[in-house]
Amino acid sequence: LNPENSAANYIFGLANQVRGNLSVAEQCYRTSLKESREGETLNNLAVLLASKGELEEALSLAEEATTVKPDYASAWDTLGSCLLQSGRLSEARTALEQALQLEPDKPASALNLLDVLAREGDRESATALMESLEMLELSDEQVSRFDALRAQVK
Repeated sequence: LNPENSAANYIFGLANQVRGNLSVAEQCYRTSLKESREGETLNNLAVLLASKGELEEALSLAEEATTVKPDYASAWDTLGSCLLQSGRLSEARTALEQALQLEPDKPASALNLLDVLAREGDRESATALMESLEMLELSDEQVSRFDALRAQVK
């Protein structure tokens, strides 16, 4: 096995990210990106870095992921999430709306957009989005976040 193989490093990085071995995952993604700038790899590294609070690089990678693979809803969600964490609400809203246009039933994107709408004070849009969110299957963690955001909107 070639230790520089882009696909193998992506897969190994993903496996380590899921297991919580973030430093190994980060190294694998960075090695993968040396050979090929794939949207999924860019996005996963952006998610990992955002989770560590490294928003500037995460934003840059998420933006690149949306350019490399503009039809990849997860990249738009990651970009929106990073922008939200950075307080750039208008840009976050645009990115998250794009994510939901590409994948309308994606709870993570809908919850991120609901967060933006709550912070913006857009109760009308938030209420409409909450109605659609109630139709989606949410994990326990997502239900908790939804309940907290619903309380903010009301």
